[in-house]
Amino acid sequence: MTKCARCGFLSLRDITDRSLVEAESDYRERLHRPPLGPNRGYEDVPLCFVQEVNFRAIAKDLPTKERHEALLTAVTAEHKQPCPGFCEWKQGFTPKEHAEMKLLEEQRAYQRVESQQQREWQAAESKKADERHRDSMNVAIDAGKSNWVSQVAVGILGAIVALAAVWIGALLNKPPQIIVQPSPVVTSQPTAQPTDSIDR
Repeated sequence: MTKCARCGFLSLRDITDRSLVEAESDYRERLHRPPLGPNRGYEDVPLCFVQEVNFRAIAKDLPTKERHEALLTAVTAEHKQPCPGFCEWKQGFTPKEHAEMKLLEEQRAYQRVESQQQREWQAAESKKADERHRDSMNVAIDAGKSNWVSQVAVGILGAIVALAAVWIGALLNKPPQIIVQPSPVVTSQPTAQPTDSIDR
């Protein structure tokens, strides 16, 4: 739970230069304004530097004693809901300095979250890159295996075609076979002498 007494944005307005100054611990506990000297002082109603609480509305139209009690209660009471503008009071710092510190802390928190998200994104991208590399290596290995199988198949097919070509070439270039058949065997018989039937 938060309360205004512990917030660095609880401030008092200097009536001489209208600047907002730190509410000191005595004011935060009992609403006792510190003296500033002659012709100087603070307004009697505190201010919230980030305007989360309207103390003027709380003190409006109340008699002095009741006004003091209402403001003291508003400053020291625990809020039912967390105040979105709450900033832990650090003694010696003005409300403006508290706002700068809060802004700086919010920027650092944002940068921490941003850095963490950046690291997570880079880790995820690195993991994806590793997976893509592994997948491409697997594809290359598979391609190499299928390439090896293809080369063997082409080699075998080439050998078969070469053998077939040699066989076909051998058939086409085969010299014609001359079949020598034995000539019929002729036995010599005496030839008959021609007889002349011519009378002589």
